[in-house]
Amino acid sequence: MRRIYKTIIGETVFLNNETGYCKRLEGTPWYIKDLNHTSGYFLRIGNTFKEFPAACFENTAIASKEFDFSNVKEQINQFNQEVNYAKANSSNSWRSIE
Repeated sequence: MRRIYKTIIGETVFLNNETGYCKRLEGTPWYIKDLNHTSGYFLRIGNTFKEFPAACFENTAIASKEFDFSNVKEQINQFNQEVNYAKANSSNSWRSIE
């Protein structure tokens, strides 16, 4: 089955942890967001957040000369640890990791 990638309009809606914990990848216009226990990579374009396949994100990180992706792997690992901790220690609330 083909995956459908999301577009979320509005910073308030996107950043709302009730719709899934998210974190900006520092030094880049990219965010990682947990949607229904699946991590997605989102590019911020103005007030719109567009999800892209992981392979697209990875290729962008490798080829980028404009943004600093040097510590992105560490940030992604930290994000995954926080999400896994929240899943293990709360029912459906992400507030515990803010």
